[in-house]
Amino acid sequence: MGLFFYFRLRKLYAGNNTIRYWSLFFLFFGLNAFAGLIKHGFNSYFSPEVNKWVWEFLNNLLNVPCAYALLMANIEFSSMTPEKKKNMNLFVLLSSILFTVLIIIINKFWVGVINASVAMLITFIIHLIAYRRKTADTGMIVCGFGISFLSVFIHAAKISVSDWFNHKDISHVIIIISLIFIYAGVKRLEKGLFSGND
Repeated sequence: MGLFFYFRLRKLYAGNNTIRYWSLFFLFFGLNAFAGLIKHGFNSYFSPEVNKWVWEFLNNLLNVPCAYALLMANIEFSSMTPEKKKNMNLFVLLSSILFTVLIIIINKFWVGVINASVAMLITFIIHLIAYRRKTADTGMIVCGFGISFLSVFIHAAKISVSDWFNHKDISHVIIIISLIFIYAGVKRLEKGLFSGND
């Protein structure tokens, strides 16, 4: 679904870095989901070493450009001065390098989760402020990330309905729903940016 949203958005981001970074967020999210599909759906076809150091590693590593694109979209969306944006860009780049190094050394799921969760929380706060101040139509983005936090809670608390619909399945369904809301919000944001309403 992330890849589908990327191809829908990439036609719209000409001349607008905010939408360009949002499209890259969906691209890397989709690639991450694909790596996760291979890791979880076909793990019996690969050796434990291949699963850990190819598919699991790729799944963890793709969290970094996903979070990077999300944070860069926030910076571009903000009303900061070019100088402050430049400083924030450097900070995001350095933090992304740090998380990349940690994933290469540790290769654990929780490292990527921390990276992604920080980016999600920052995005939620920035767009909630924009929505409350009525500076941009970001309500759907706020709603989407609000829903996504529910998936983190369900996954962490291991809330399951049955063995066939466990906490992982429920959290993935919630993530899909949240992505739909986020994409709809980005589309509204795109209309506002190009009409000069932000």
